[in-house]
Amino acid sequence: MRQMAERLLLTVWVGGMWTVGYIVAPTLFITLNDPALAGTIAGKLFTIMSYVGLICGGLLLLNALLEYQMRVFHSWRGLVLIGMLLIVCLGQFVLEPRMAVLRHAGLQGENLHAFMRLHGVAQVLFLLASLGGLSLVLFGLRFHANLDQLVDFEGLVDLCHDVICQTVLANNDDDLAVMGQLT
Repeated sequence: MRQMAERLLLTVWVGGMWTVGYIVAPTLFITLNDPALAGTIAGKLFTIMSYVGLICGGLLLLNALLEYQMRVFHSWRGLVLIGMLLIVCLGQFVLEPRMAVLRHAGLQGENLHAFMRLHGVAQVLFLLASLGGLSLVLFGLRFHANLDQLVDFEGLVDLCHDVICQTVLANNDDDLAVMGQLT
């Protein structure tokens, strides 16, 4: 029963991410004549998917912890799941509020530049989360030691962490300066 619930939660979360991010959002921008309206609708859909991800991912992590205890943290699958949850939190609670402030102030000049940088970071993070989700769909959340030892996923996670932190920190000073001017 747990395995069926796990598959369902993973399907809802990852399937929703892929549907909204790679089918619905691009279709909105192609179909609607108003990019602002398309962006507003896409933003609302991404917000919905963020909360779906937090619920599904949180339940998946709780289930994995109950079933596998601390082995979750020594497995590439566990690290991917945790990474996906962190990406959702970063996107929804850090990037989106900053982008909303810039949108509200008007997307012109430096505001537009700062918005596009944040949007680019959000796109990269979404790509990483959707690829992580795909790997979990393909390989499942069964924690097998032999597969986890094939690749140094902890080193890969550290590398991704460093790249993301450097990108966010590099953009942070400029964005804070712009946001300080807006308030």
